[in-house]
Order: sequence, then structure tokens, then C-alpha cells
Amino acid sequence: MVVPQARLDQVRAFEDRSRLAGLGLQEVRITLDWPWLQPRPGLLHGEAVEWYLGMLQAARSSGVALHLTLAERIAPTWFDNDGGFTDARLT
Repeated sequence: MVVPQARLDQVRAFEDRSRLAGLGLQEVRITLDWPWLQPRPGLLHGEAVEWYLGMLQAARSSGVALHLTLAERIAPTWFDNDGGFTDARLT
């Protein structure tokens, strides 16, 4: 199952993950909210890191494998402003 970042409700995600495990799903792919995770170059947002680590730990404990996608939809504004994937420093 694929869960697009736009549909990943940070409040209900843990409950939803439990429901998916209860339905027998063994793997789920979620898209990381890159602008939330890395609001500026070289800076990781601690709350976002902790949230995703919690999701990974909860998924592991329930036997659900999470597959994480970073660059699926939304790139941080700073990334686009600095040249994005065309800038060799960023790729």
C-alpha cells in the first residue's frame, strides 16, 4: 500500500498503522515531508525526526515494514531556490 505524504495525517498515523497491521498488511510506503524534515540546508527539524523514528519503531513492533520515499512530490523551497537537482552541490 502507498500512503502519499498529503494523506499522511500526523495525528492519526500511529492508529492507522495499527489498523493496517490488523488487516494483515506487511509493507507500507510513506512519503517523507521533506520541507518539514529539513527546513533549511544542513538542518533537520528535531520534532520531524523524532516523529518519523517513532513511526518506524511502532511499525517494526507490529511487523509492518515501512518504505520511505523522500523526493516524490514536495521539495523544500530552499532546495528549489538553490538550483534543485540541476545543482551538483545538492545531488
